[in-house]
Amino acid sequence: SDPKFFHARGLVKGRLNDLTSAIDDFTQAIELNPNNDSCFYDRAITHGKLNEYSAAINDLTKAIDINPEDDKYFYARGSLEAYLGNHDSAIADQTKAIEINPHNRTYYSNRGTFYYRKIDINDFSHKIERDLSEDAKQAIFNYKKAIELEPEIKTDEYFHSIHSLYVIFLHFGLRKEALSFINEGLDKNPNEYYLLDLRANLYFMFDEFEKSLEDTNKVIEIVTADSFTGPFRISVERFRSKLGDAYKRRSDINRKLNKDPRGFLVDLIKAYKQGNSGAKDILSHSLSIGYLIDLSKDEYQDGDTLNALSYLEVLIEFHPTTGEAYLIKGSINYELGNKTEACNNWKKASELGNNEATEALKKYCN
Repeated sequence: SDPKFFHARGLVKGRLNDLTSAIDDFTQAIELNPNNDSCFYDRAITHGKLNEYSAAINDLTKAIDINPEDDKYFYARGSLEAYLGNHDSAIADQTKAIEINPHNRTYYSNRGTFYYRKIDINDFSHKIERDLSEDAKQAIFNYKKAIELEPEIKTDEYFHSIHSLYVIFLHFGLRKEALSFINEGLDKNPNEYYLLDLRANLYFMFDEFEKSLEDTNKVIEIVTADSFTGPFRISVERFRSKLGDAYKRRSDINRKLNKDPRGFLVDLIKAYKQGNSGAKDILSHSLSIGYLIDLSKDEYQDGDTLNALSYLEVLIEFHPTTGEAYLIKGSINYELGNKTEACNNWKKASELGNNEATEALKKYCN
């Protein structure tokens, strides 16, 4: 029998997600050729997909014994060790992978993450400056190296490294260091929205609202104008999240500075529509009802019926028993010539106890 046949068939079965059968083929190939390190590696990866981590680590160790010069074996074993909480072993394996291949940004990012996980990051006080721990210093070095090796097209790995550095600096109360590394990146690319967003958040945390507002406006401008054409190979979800965060922060700043009372609510709604949970919590509070009604009325009086209807939909979504929302919606629909829809709106408002809607029904819907 040919071990290459079983190895190849195992790979095909793995791609078809027939994992247990794939392991059987890899095992048959290994029995026929026990010095095939790549087959041990492929069986290890398959064990990992089945959450059989000890078996996967054992296979990777055998692959390393046969061929200790393949960096991906150390990378894979280190990743599994980290998953099991064995961070020191994981760091040792990533270090070996880096020694073999010192230009792989993923290895540095991973090693940074393993050091990061050794920091008690929950003990967080961003306004009390403390000395960096040794684990923090090592994490910072590795994340900076990963960022240095990042190609022009930015990946999720790049953003992970940036964000982790930011959190470490804040964890130890090192605001100046956080600001310095952000500014260093912005000196190279002034329109890098992720760094602008971090700086805006940093300014906000330390009550520098005007500076935060300036950066937040830039983030919104860049992301809405260049969402998927810039040098970022990342998900739609990440863009939506950052845009939602920016709208929410701008809403908070305007509220704190008593600026643009209508604008703070509009931004809050925009943040919610981008999936921001903080905005959702505020809009669901009963105190938002009056603001949403006033905003809808203002838009209606200004002649922007589409926006008025949009805001009323948000109000009804969060507070479906608000009769006045249906009253105003009915008035708008009647003005737009949608009599049937208007009468349905007024009927709903009337059922919720709105007397004006009851009168409108009598006057316009009989």
